[in-house]
Formats: sequence, C-alpha cells, structure tokens
Amino acid sequence: MPRNEASEICAPNRLWEIAANILVGTFFLLFAWSFAKDFLATPRISIFLVVIKETLDAIFFLCRRLPTQVTSRWLSWTTAIGGTITPLLFRPSGTADFVAANVLQTAGLCLQIAAIISLNRSFGIVPANRGIKRNGMYRVVRHPLYSCYTVTLVGFVINNLSIYNILLLLLTTTFQVVRIFREEELLSLDADYRQYAKETKWKLIPFVF
Repeated sequence: MPRNEASEICAPNRLWEIAANILVGTFFLLFAWSFAKDFLATPRISIFLVVIKETLDAIFFLCRRLPTQVTSRWLSWTTAIGGTITPLLFRPSGTADFVAANVLQTAGLCLQIAAIISLNRSFGIVPANRGIKRNGMYRVVRHPLYSCYTVTLVGFVINNLSIYNILLLLLTTTFQVVRIFREEELLSLDADYRQYAKETKWKLIPFVF
C-alpha cells in the first residue's frame, strides 16, 4: 500500500458530515421527484423503479454512520462525486418499455435493496472507513452496490435508448471502476479489510472482476 494514501486521510468533521448528509439526501429526493412527475405524465415501470431507487438512496444517506477515516485525495473525491452525479443525469427517452429491460431493472433494484440493507448505515460517497462489511451481498463481491447500479442502469438505458444515455452509461461505469480502486486503497489500510479481500476475491462481477 503506497504511503501517500495513508498520509492523505483525515478525521471526519461531524458538522460537515451532517450538512453533507442533508444536502445530498435532498438532492436525491429532488431527482426522485423529477422522475415521479414523468411517471405521472407517462406511467412506465422503468421510470417508477428509478423513483424507488433514488428515494432509498436518500433515506439511507440521511442516516449514514460517521466514518473513522476519510480520504482527502482530489482524484478520489472527483471520481466519487462523478460516479454519484452522472446516474442522476439520465433522462427518459421513448414511450415504451421492453420486458427484458424491465427484468434487469427490477432485478437490479431488488439487489440494490439487499445491498443497501447489507451496507446499512455505512452508506457513503467519497472513500471512507465506516466499518468493514462482510455479510449479505458482501459475501459475493466487495462492491455489490456498484454491481447492482450497473444492472439497473443497463436496463434503464435499454428502455430509454439514446446516444446521450449510452455515453452517460459508459462514463458512469468508468467512474465506478476507478472509484472501486480508490476506495480499496483507503480501506486496505485496515487489516480487517485486507483479510476480507482475501476471503471475497471479486470486486464487482463474480469470476470476472
């Protein structure tokens, strides 16, 4: 583990964390509301599932646990914020849904719920140590939420096909992959995480990555 990572972590500021929780939680709720209006105008399963997902994100973000360590590296913050914001930039396109895409979105949403329950109050954005998780979906891959997000977004893009959404999906996926490596640099400073990484080999996709 590079020494510079250990030198660029800091203790959390409680007031900043509370303010960030409220700000980002509100942002998620506003995004969910914008999609809810689209759903009311044109009822579609793909849009309704986005509303549920973003509302869940807001709830868990508002009650997340205070971390013991937070990175101060600019690249980690950039990729984390980029990976959080880009999924909120997807836009509805078209007027009909495909069954296969709805299955992907539904499966992704259900898995997200399971992953969020497994993560519980350790939900966060920038790389931070909020406790090492080993149970639930964390027995399968080390970053199950990112896996579930990807499944859900692929389903959404199929239902809402456009060049804009496709490019955004590629950008979001890139952010998430880089984000994984940045998070693991910080978490690997913890001996418990290093042991967990030996027990759970796959980062994102079982038997692939």
